Amino acid sequence: MSSQFIPHGECNITVEGNILIVEVEGLWNIEFMQNMHASLLKASQQVDVNNYGLLLILHGEALGAQVAIDYHIEFIQRVNTKAIAINLAHCSIPSMTKHMCEKVYRTVNFPSQYFTDTLTAKNWLKAQLSL
Repeated sequence: MSSQFIPHGECNITVEGNILIVEVEGLWNIEFMQNMHASLLKASQQVDVNNYGLLLILHGEALGAQVAIDYHIEFIQRVNTKAIAINLAHCSIPSMTKHMCEKVYRTVNFPSQYFTDTLTAKNWLKAQLSL
């Protein structure tokens, strides 16, 4: 799919052990998702792809256009993430963001949990990775 617009949203990915920490700020369009997915694939080379988790720390209006969300679902159906922790503490609209995320992660059947602090989210992910 070719890009037509400037990416909307920001993303920063760090790796801590077998956890990809993804800080994202929305609103997101499909061009943003394409860039973020390329960054995720690159970062995933630093973890055990058979046993890693993802910590999403969402900022601002953490929502995406439906076409971007659909594109994201297609992408994450092809990855092997063991669990996803979502930190909603920095969202402007946490209830809407949580609702959107619940639809996404139920669709792909990934274990996911919602948090308001990073330390608890990391501890939950570490427990999931040890199962």
